[in-house]
Amino acid sequence: MEGTAVNKNHNFLKLVSFILAYVIILAVSLLSFYGLSDETSIVREVLQGTLVELVGVIVTIIFYVFVLRKIFTASAEYRLTYSNKKVILGIFLVYPLIVFLYANILYNDFGNIFQSIEKTSWHELAEDLLTLPLCAVLGPVLEEFCCRVMCISVFKSKKGKIIAFIITTFLFAICHGSDFENRIPGGLILGIVFIVSQNIMLVIILHMAWNTAIYIVQDTSRVFALLMPQETHGIWGSPIIAVAIFVIAFMVGVILIVKNIKNEKER
Repeated sequence: MEGTAVNKNHNFLKLVSFILAYVIILAVSLLSFYGLSDETSIVREVLQGTLVELVGVIVTIIFYVFVLRKIFTASAEYRLTYSNKKVILGIFLVYPLIVFLYANILYNDFGNIFQSIEKTSWHELAEDLLTLPLCAVLGPVLEEFCCRVMCISVFKSKKGKIIAFIITTFLFAICHGSDFENRIPGGLILGIVFIVSQNIMLVIILHMAWNTAIYIVQDTSRVFALLMPQETHGIWGSPIIAVAIFVIAFMVGVILIVKNIKNEKER
């Protein structure tokens, strides 16, 4: 009888953790845009969003570390650190080319690879970079803790993890609004890595690297576009020199990852 009561209590707490995770995401989203309008300056938007997400990250991490890991033995088995710096560097180097190809496979015509480069301005570039800490650092930490860590790590059974994984994958995609279908693959990959590796920091690093790569692809292309003559062509609208940098970075990144993973296995 006592074992049954404890089991029911744990199941209730798992549900609470699941719901609370998405309540935090919803609250952060609403507060980030509260009182903003089309006339609001980009600086205020970024500052407000950054402060709200920072508070959300702190609250979520404290709740997970000091509450969930104490209640659920399954959660305590997940590691909070990942120390192989060369593999981390390799991941960040590999992602820009993957993001570049993924985005263009989805949105561009293969019959028209060499397209005119769209011009921008240094002011637009600076505004875009203002959002980098918010989208490439705080966003991934908050989303991973709320969309995966608090929802999946509390389950010990394989069945529970799989069900939580499927639900969170769709909820993660829904959280990104109109870009729903394009977030499914990322959610699947991050969820699988999280369950297999049982490493919280690794999945956060992968998410950070992806978001950072989006900025690298966009802004590296913008910089070279601003420095190039008018009416020049590039690969899918990105300067060829920028694409060459992505390719070289990818090759270096693959070498770093493969070499260091082999070294880890030999130890």
